[in-house]
Amino acid sequence: MAVLAALGLALRISRRSWTLGGALLLAVHVVAQLWLLRPLYPMDAIEPYLVPPPALAWVPADSLVVHPDYNYLFGPSSLRQGTFPEPHTRWLERRSFFELYPFSGPVWGLRYELNTSPEGLDTYLARRAQTEVQRAKNPERLQMLAAWGVGRLLINHPIDPLPPHARLLTRIPSFGRELLIFEVTGRAPEAFLARRVFQAPDLPANYKRLTDPGFDPATDAVIFGKSPGPRVTGGGTARILRRGPESYEIETAAGPGGALLVVQRANLLFQAAIDGHLAEVRTANAYRIGIAVPAGTHRVRLFVDRGPLRRSVLGAVVGLLLLPGLGWWGRHGARPSAMMSPIQGT
Repeated sequence: MAVLAALGLALRISRRSWTLGGALLLAVHVVAQLWLLRPLYPMDAIEPYLVPPPALAWVPADSLVVHPDYNYLFGPSSLRQGTFPEPHTRWLERRSFFELYPFSGPVWGLRYELNTSPEGLDTYLARRAQTEVQRAKNPERLQMLAAWGVGRLLINHPIDPLPPHARLLTRIPSFGRELLIFEVTGRAPEAFLARRVFQAPDLPANYKRLTDPGFDPATDAVIFGKSPGPRVTGGGTARILRRGPESYEIETAAGPGGALLVVQRANLLFQAAIDGHLAEVRTANAYRIGIAVPAGTHRVRLFVDRGPLRRSVLGAVVGLLLLPGLGWWGRHGARPSAMMSPIQGT
């Protein structure tokens, strides 16, 4: 009755002022939907989600994490097969947060790899990486994770037999099941200068090289190209000076002939500059950032160019500022004069 009365009042007001009445109608509709449909919304107390889960003790804050059960990268998930106090979806959510599923990462400051974007903004290379991991066998999966610098693998079912590049750290009881935490061993650093650079003509060939037993994920890299053999570089060191959500500063010291700098970030929006001069960003290890750096000591800066965004925002602001002038012109501008005088006679 209260909703009907509010709708009736809004309709009555709209007869005198359609702008005020229309706004009230929309407001009443929104409030009514939130109120009447509230029983259909999944609700839960916030306290269980703020308790640090025990798995955090085994996951360093600076470590890349993969949780394959979220998008079935290592086969079917056993999330729903736990022992719960009641058959309610809230317990699936609580178990997900307890087992550090990717959507719980922002609460604890963790960074996940091979995660599905909730906005659907994954690049083709990122989606292809997920598909390749799904199709691969466990030894190949772990080798890819090592090449991409992943430090921890969290999974709610055993990996049998245990493949290379995987070391079981702990088993944590979780709702009648277990959360297994593995360290990915022999992994590549967050930024490094590759000692051997392979070339592959297309993406399938890149993944074939990436999962080859002779490929060392800690020091090797593969890029697009047609050279038959690997290029052995002088190697060197890469030291991260500063990192941010949209920027990196890395000091490189490469040997004679230069080297390929590999950074464990998806090749998406980043641009690169070496000592202030723009440099080409290449795709390394199927979807990471690769930059050819010359011999000697140099400073490499990775950044996202927000110039187009700033210009578009400026254009939108200018348009909004001009709207009042457009309204004034519509009200006070010149009215069209009579184009024809009355016809006299017939």
